Amino acid sequence: MIKAAFFDIDGTLLSFNTHEIPDSSIKALEKLRRSGVKLFIASGRHRVSMDRLEPYMHMFDGIVQVNGGLCTIGDKVVYGVTLKESDVARWLDYIDEHPRSTCFVTDDAVVMNFADEKMAELFNVLAFPVPDVVNLRDYEHKNVYQLMISFAPEENKDVLPMFPDCYAPRWSDLFSDIIPNGVNKQVGIEKVLEFLGLSMDEALAFGDGGNDVEMLGSVGMGIAMGSAPDYVKAVAKRVTDDVDNDGIYNAVEKLYKEGFINTIKSEAMIQEITDQTITDVLSNNKVVLIEIGAPGCGPCKAVKKAMEEIAADFEGKAMLCSGDMGSGEMDDTCMRYRVMSAPTLLFFKDGEMVEKMSGNVKKDAIADKLNSII
Repeated sequence: MIKAAFFDIDGTLLSFNTHEIPDSSIKALEKLRRSGVKLFIASGRHRVSMDRLEPYMHMFDGIVQVNGGLCTIGDKVVYGVTLKESDVARWLDYIDEHPRSTCFVTDDAVVMNFADEKMAELFNVLAFPVPDVVNLRDYEHKNVYQLMISFAPEENKDVLPMFPDCYAPRWSDLFSDIIPNGVNKQVGIEKVLEFLGLSMDEALAFGDGGNDVEMLGSVGMGIAMGSAPDYVKAVAKRVTDDVDNDGIYNAVEKLYKEGFINTIKSEAMIQEITDQTITDVLSNNKVVLIEIGAPGCGPCKAVKKAMEEIAADFEGKAMLCSGDMGSGEMDDTCMRYRVMSAPTLLFFKDGEMVEKMSGNVKKDAIADKLNSII
């Protein structure tokens, strides 16, 4: 049974044509979350270069960044491998004599010396945030997880000898990533799953590029996008449609029908919410209901159960959420909306609160109010 899912970004989650996540993919992600599947990004990008995903980051439990070289769950780093300082120094010496557009990916930034024509085209094709231009010598002794270097495949013989302890997974003729030997998305996923107590057989992954090969070939269910090269499709267990033709959604629906993913349980359809996540939830959903309860509160349990019983009826129409008044993680929300007791129900439309109900509100009353707002 699938318990964790990993998604490449470019050409998988994000369309190269629109630089957006299709609505169908968002529906698939939401459905997986409601089934209790943990969601992760698995990308060559660093977190700071994922601005196009910012409205959806609350949906993901963690990130396998920089091709597996830096893996995080929430704010916790569960795995990290940097380039050797000798490799970094050797390259800096080389580009002092032979200037070449280069990006350094560090703990908290992506920086570059300059952007040549190839690198500028890359940023444009990927809608990639343009890194700050710096003196890369200032980063020589910092943690460098990955380099992005502008060079064509026929230039491998000039560049790769500079990195005896690294390799170059390429998915574009414009550039290549340079990462430490032994680091790839498969390794990063293994470290994340180990931290969670899950196995590779319980993992699903989607990808479309050369840096996805190890990942797709090692998880229990590796699915290549329709736009992937043949050598990527060859290692995957399945091939779906491309991102612009609902590839992720179509594959996920098929997995549900075939029993690879648990069907949605009503209790999983109530999303937990905190002060940190409420802004994203309100901005990404037209209608939202938030139940604010407290530990050991009988009426709170009754109201939450009522919400669980009607949740399926409002799938795709309203986001149903629950927050814990006693956790300290809803203090700002309670103050802002003058929540004085538990349980309290807050109804929102287009980001604005339109109704508030308190006490042991019955299921029919909750449904009627939601229907009137929708």
